[in-house]
Amino acid sequence: MRTTSFTLEVLVLLFLNLIPWPGPSVFKITCSRDNSKIVRKVIENKWLPVLERFQVKLPLECPFHPARDIFAPQHAAKQQHRSSQWTCAFCGKSFYEERHLDTHFDQRHRHQINKAEDAVCLADYCDIMRCQVLVAHGLLSRGSGPVTEVELWQDAEVAKKALAPAATRSVARVTNRRRHRTRPPTTVADCPKSDHDSETGTHTPAIETEDKKREENEGDTNQTAELCRTSCL
Repeated sequence: MRTTSFTLEVLVLLFLNLIPWPGPSVFKITCSRDNSKIVRKVIENKWLPVLERFQVKLPLECPFHPARDIFAPQHAAKQQHRSSQWTCAFCGKSFYEERHLDTHFDQRHRHQINKAEDAVCLADYCDIMRCQVLVAHGLLSRGSGPVTEVELWQDAEVAKKALAPAATRSVARVTNRRRHRTRPPTTVADCPKSDHDSETGTHTPAIETEDKKREENEGDTNQTAELCRTSCL
């Protein structure tokens, strides 16, 4: 009996040695960083400004709250001094582009993430935000941030209205024979003289000259008569 029990124990130990033991626990991230970045930009540039305008805050129960983002610690560690300098706040290394800083996080600081139970992977909501449409239209490179699907539809409607055919316009035909003719200068006719003017003596100068001539003639005849009388005497 002892030998049989001993052989069974040995067989059990050999069997247990063949089974691989679990190694050290490794936390693997299955969340896409690129898609999470797209959703994060939409929330920061399109949603939060509207909520701030109406003085409304996102509750912590909302999956889009910044504190529930699985990459929130790494996103907060990004320091942009200028357009071509991105610095890691964990170790102080600088990079020329943001994508190089993201690869640095994946290689050196992959454990610096949100490990809470209610942590949310924003890439899971990429279907709602239409990440593929934003990437296909190249709307992420704009300075104003990504554009949502509603804004894309509004831009398309405006473009359709701008390209609508205009209504036909009637054009008036002008003949070549029609020329500008110079009008002859209009002569102003003399104003007719009223009877009142004749009565008040408008012709008095002509009458006075005739009377003067008669008086002079009479004076000359008188003088000639006197001379004849004196000569006869």
